[in-house]
Order: sequence, then C-alpha cells, then structure tokens
Amino acid sequence: MPFAQPPEQGPLRFSPPASLNTSWTGSRDATQFGNICYGYGNDNNRLAALGFKISENCLSINVVRPSNYTNQSLPVAVYIYGGGYFQGGSADTRLNFSSIIRDSVAAGKPIIGVSFNYRLSAFGFLGGSEIVAAGAANLGFRDQRLALHWVQENIGAFGGDPAKVTIFGNSAGAGSVGAQLLAYNGRDDGLFRGAISQSGAPAGFSPFSPFLDVTKWDEVYDNITAGTGCNTTDTLNCLRNIPIEVLNAVVNSTATSGASYGLVFDGDFVADAPGAQLAKGNFVKVPYIIGHNTDEGSAFIPGNNFDNATFYPTSKIDTDEQFRDYIVSLKANETVASRMFDLYRQNATDQALATYPDDLGAELGYQYKRAVTLAGDSNIIAPTRYTAQMWTAYDVPLYKYRWDVIVSGLPRYIGATHAKEIFFVFNDQSRDDYDVWPLQDKPQSFSDLASIMATAWASFVATGDPNSNGSVNGTNWPLYNESKKNFVFTGNVTSHVENDDTREQEISFLSSLF
Repeated sequence: MPFAQPPEQGPLRFSPPASLNTSWTGSRDATQFGNICYGYGNDNNRLAALGFKISENCLSINVVRPSNYTNQSLPVAVYIYGGGYFQGGSADTRLNFSSIIRDSVAAGKPIIGVSFNYRLSAFGFLGGSEIVAAGAANLGFRDQRLALHWVQENIGAFGGDPAKVTIFGNSAGAGSVGAQLLAYNGRDDGLFRGAISQSGAPAGFSPFSPFLDVTKWDEVYDNITAGTGCNTTDTLNCLRNIPIEVLNAVVNSTATSGASYGLVFDGDFVADAPGAQLAKGNFVKVPYIIGHNTDEGSAFIPGNNFDNATFYPTSKIDTDEQFRDYIVSLKANETVASRMFDLYRQNATDQALATYPDDLGAELGYQYKRAVTLAGDSNIIAPTRYTAQMWTAYDVPLYKYRWDVIVSGLPRYIGATHAKEIFFVFNDQSRDDYDVWPLQDKPQSFSDLASIMATAWASFVATGDPNSNGSVNGTNWPLYNESKKNFVFTGNVTSHVENDDTREQEISFLSSLF
C-alpha cells in the first residue's frame, strides 16, 4: 500500500516525502509487496533476483495481522529494515512477520506487524550545503517518519491500536529507531510508545565520521553533479529532472566513493550531535530494549569478506603499525588515536571472539582479535552502553541484552557476529530464505531460542515488558536501570544475566567521545 506520493523524476525527487493526495472508490489488491527502492548491495540484488522491481515509486507499507482478531485493538510492531542505509527492503522474505505473530498468539499476547520501504543511498541520505539549504537532508528518515504517521492514521482500520505502537530494527534499522527517538530535538509526536534497537543505537553515529562535516558531503554532491552533467546554476533542480538511469549510474559509481550514509546535521530533523542530545535528555522517553551481539566487530573490520567460503579478510592487520593505521582510518585525531592504541592492547580482548583459534593468525592477521574488538566497540557496543546509561540517567525503563550465538555456516573466528540474531527474532521457518539454514545441524535448543526471542519481543510490544508470564525462559530479564545487567541469549538456552562491565575502561573512553 502506498503511504506517500512517488518521489520520482521531478520536484518530489530529493524532496521530503509528500502525503498521498488522491483517493479511490472500491477495492484494490494489496496482497503483494511493492517495488523496492534504488540502492546497491547483496540485499537489493537478492530482492531483484526474487522478481521485485526497483523503482523510485517505492514508498509502500505492509500490514500483517493474526486471523480471528477482527474486533480487537491489538498492539503494533513496526519494523525498520537495516542495510547500511544503502540496501534492503521490506519485501525481504527473511523479515516475515508470520512466525513472530504466531508466537505472540501462542503466548496470549497477539500483535500486528507493519513494515515499509524508505529511500536509500544518495536518494535518501545525501548531504551537502545545497541539500541542507533546500530542506532535503535526511529524506530516508523523513520517509520513515511519514510511514509512522500513516500508522497512526490508519492502523485502527486493520485492528491495531495506534496508542500501542513499538518501533524496532536491526543495524541501520536500529540506527533508524535511534534517529526517530532523537528527531526534531527529541520531540514526542506520539508516534510510538516503545522501541527496540538490535545492534545499533541513537548514539551510534560515529563521532569520527568526516561526513558529519557538511564540506565532505559537498565533495560528494559536486562529484554527482559533475558526473551527471548538472553544472548549472540550480544543480539540485537539474538532479531532480534527469533520467533515473543517468542519476543512478553516477550514484553507484566512484562519484560517491567512501560516502557514509546516515544522519546529516541540518538543524531541523537533526538538531544536535546525537550524544549531546542524549546527555541533555532531548529524546523521546519511551521503554526501550537495546543490545548487541558478542562479536559485532568481525563484520566491521577492514576487508571483512562474508562472501568468501573461508571468511578470511581481504586485508590483514599483523603489526602495531598496521593497527595504528586502522585507528587513523577511523578519522580519530592523534590524541584520541594514541589513547585508543594504548587501551586496545592484544590482551584487552577478553570477551570478543573468545573461541578464536590463535593458530589462524597468518590467514586472519596476527592482530585480528585486537582489530575486531575495537571495531565492535566503536561501531556498536560503546554507543549501545552509552545509550543505556542515558536512559538510566533520565529514569526511563530500559532492558539490555547480549546475543552470544554462532549460527550454522559461520566459523568460530567470525563468532556471534552482526545481524545474525534477526533470524531468531522473527523465528523464520522458511529454509529457502537462506544459503545456509541458521539452524542446520544445530540442537533443538537453537530452535527453542528462536521461539523464546520472538515471544520476548512480542511480549515487549504488547506490554512494555519482555518477561512473558514473569520471565524469559525461566530467567527474569531485569531492568537495566535497577541492575546495570545484560540478559545473555545463548544457543544452549542457558540464558543468564551478567554485569555490563566488559572492557569498562575502553568503552568508557569511547563513550566520552560521543
């Protein structure tokens, strides 16, 4: 179902989303997913291979509801997909709401599922002086915002309760949840009453990124205008009116090399640095589940290569000098880089990749574990802990977790890596959705964990508390505000709680930079 006018060639391209301005009589067939948005990467390639059309006319929304609940007003879970803000789509079959809704019904807490598309890559997240001056920054986040308004206006017609909406997402979707919590200086528009971020956080927009500086975005913008021949006085108007094939070819070329899509400081949707907003209490104060996977960093180190059968990185960090170069590549200044180098010694990797086999150093890099630990902390783990601390400082309920599961198809040195918990949250039962079934050759306890997590998430959507019937698989998940503890999900279902103090000195230093 469309929730906005198509942002196609013309004035709506590179513009904030416009509400629908047409109506119809009778019925329309809304049983198929809509087009996917322009982007690039494996997720978009996968969706295209499944037959989905790539189009600028992609701003559609989907609703999945349980049967036999037509006269009830049910809580609503709204999922925002991840993909680095440059790939993905709500039609991804791995994000099927059917199983999690089934589990919610079985737990006696039925929910409705909603997902939607938003503009990606430069179409949704371009920055630069011209873009900011035109009020055209953060368009992907603005698409998400309009979709949430659509939910408020229309979900009642599907049996949903607009007062009981929870937004959730993974990776860039988790960052998108954070962006909505911070939007317009933390203004509460009543769009949701709860939030869940899986491996991403409001504070998770890197303080090192050169793209927080509008001048760096100006370089990318100028490259795009040069590549498209838009060397006119009104470059933005030219970009809005050139054929999509020409524009997309340039966007997916070296013109945007190194672009880091995400928040753009525009003084409107993004009023301040995320860390500063959190410290000032300028965020929507709703109950929150937030967490990370143990080995996030294996997905973020230089040269990570998940498409290779061995998973060996294409570039390796063997020496202190190479590790220092890696820190500098994060755009840290000399003082910060020196401190990070000193803190992240080879022996400071207590939890990350605990099962790492040291005899693989030649293939992975002799300082692989060191680099993986810093990559995971700086990208995901430190901003997650900082966010939890800010929720606690303002006495807003928060539940924090650590996911510690190695799925089928991954070697031990990749570990419990980024994004692999998604399968367990959705409890997807379709083996056709995966090259390697995450539960292949795994014991029943892994399948049980998927049901446990799906039920916990559904319980939080329904009640604001993940402890369905008093616990999560027999263990109480405590409020972080009262305990400073993580709930740890493991593959053998011996889930437990732990103090959230791993690498306390290192993560505290990173948090001080937000």
